[in-house]
Amino acid sequence: MLINKIIEFTALYNLVDGQDEQILVGVSAGVDSMVMLNALHHIYPNVAVAHCNFSLRAGEADSETNLVIQYCKSLNIKCHNVKFDTPQYCASTGLSTQIACRELRYDFFEKLCNEFGYTKIAIAHNLDDCIETQLINSLRGASLKGFASITPRNGRVIRPMMSCSRFEVLEYANSANVPFLNDSSNNEDKYLRNKLRHHVVPQLREMSGAFYKNAQQNFENLREDLKFQQDMLHKQLENFSLTRALTEPMGEYLLYKFVEPMGFNRSQAKQILRSAQLKHSGAQFYSNTKQIIIDRNQLVISDIGEPNSGVAAEMTVETMAYEPEKCYKAVLEKAENNVFRAYFDADKICDAAELREEQSGEFGGLRLRLWENGDRMEPFGMRGSKNISDILVDAKISLEQKRVQNVVVDRSGVVLWLVGLRTSARFAVSSATVRVAMITVIQ
Repeated sequence: MLINKIIEFTALYNLVDGQDEQILVGVSAGVDSMVMLNALHHIYPNVAVAHCNFSLRAGEADSETNLVIQYCKSLNIKCHNVKFDTPQYCASTGLSTQIACRELRYDFFEKLCNEFGYTKIAIAHNLDDCIETQLINSLRGASLKGFASITPRNGRVIRPMMSCSRFEVLEYANSANVPFLNDSSNNEDKYLRNKLRHHVVPQLREMSGAFYKNAQQNFENLREDLKFQQDMLHKQLENFSLTRALTEPMGEYLLYKFVEPMGFNRSQAKQILRSAQLKHSGAQFYSNTKQIIIDRNQLVISDIGEPNSGVAAEMTVETMAYEPEKCYKAVLEKAENNVFRAYFDADKICDAAELREEQSGEFGGLRLRLWENGDRMEPFGMRGSKNISDILVDAKISLEQKRVQNVVVDRSGVVLWLVGLRTSARFAVSSATVRVAMITVIQ
């Protein structure tokens, strides 16, 4: 029986701490959430309902709201309902309809919990939802966490019906006379989930008479494996260091798992490790909230605040004179793996008379500033000039890093150096160079 399955699943994953818990049930008027409400009402004495009308299907949405309100009255259950102007919210935030609805829904749930003291939020995902999510994750490329599908509990959000198939839910609705309405969008095949639900999963069921039993067992096994992996990973990360990431066989994976909670993705983790292997001291990486700088054999991690100007603290310029035809070789020998130091032909920056200005720290009128839209340069090793914005895109620089990206320009505003990334061919040291300007940006 469905109620027994809910009780067993709830106990297996410790979803509810006791009979006295105040449970807020998310109800849409669909069969899953209406059945969950009915079942939880029989199991726990303290349940209330939260219902959202997203103003997306005018006639249907209002009918759903009326059904939920009337059913709550029949069960003597408190019902919190709200109506959102979702199209307007999407327009103002730029979010897709699906993401906007999720954001609005969970913000509403959390607000009710804080105001009325609800300790759990029950969501009506069933076993079919887990199977469909697993297939979607598999098609997109998934880790163990993706194959484990939907988690039974996330904070105070619980999903007590995840061991119940959609057939069992419908059977319970019919036997218990639970009213519900079907969302017409569920009948459309334009969504991947619906295609899997209508065409793929039915074929899989035909192939195995124990389809749901095996699926449930698979999910239990995967959740146990995931829990073990997470526990072991936690122990490994307690003593994480960049040195370990550079030397251990699983170093890249450990680095990724170390920086993932800070908002960095796997591609960025690969870039960080690669820069560390190449000893690019000073290389910077950004997520939405964190900055990582490689400093020799360690990672310097800091929060991202609002920059005052985005310009580094200091820029130094040192000039060096050489005999003709010996300068280029000397610079190559002197160059080091420091992305915040670069070498230029000093005489291409300014004439001999202006060299005296270096004594006052104003060598050749050089300035360090934030890059601006419209800035161009002639990147060394490339033909012609290129927009700085295009160079940053090609280098996959994050939006946050772009905000603080500096350039060095001469007196007329010509870009010599996109700091840390590209130098200009126009000012490059060559075999004809006799005077070198070594520019260092100190972060």
